[in-house]
Amino acid sequence: MGIFTGRDKYPDQQILKEKLSITYPFWESIIKYIYQNYSNVSEEWHFRHINFEWGLWIKLKKRNLIYLIPNQGFFICAFVFGKKGVEAVMNSEVSDQIKVELSNTRKYLEGTGFRIDVKDDVIVKDIYELIRIKIDNML
Repeated sequence: MGIFTGRDKYPDQQILKEKLSITYPFWESIIKYIYQNYSNVSEEWHFRHINFEWGLWIKLKKRNLIYLIPNQGFFICAFVFGKKGVEAVMNSEVSDQIKVELSNTRKYLEGTGFRIDVKDDVIVKDIYELIRIKIDNML
């Protein structure tokens, strides 16, 4: 469950920076990477009733690209990949840890969804690659 559970107001940048602490620059770098490399990008804060949490949806041409969920001192990146996307991830240079996580994740009709905890900068390069794969398989 995320740290921003009040449905009345989504987190602003100041509170987000405070709560994410040392991981805030990684949050910013992922968003910046997307905007610098792709057009037709938008973002929207969304409150999920299931987990009672706020998350930031980043979309490409109105299709979900990545979901960022703030937590205390870290954040989660969530992706959903179709069959071709999963195959591309498994054949990519992303870490074996991500490949194992993806292969052990339950598959649904809409795709295979999985989450990555971002607690340091080691994983950010892999997230950039996952974004690239996701977009390549969306178009």
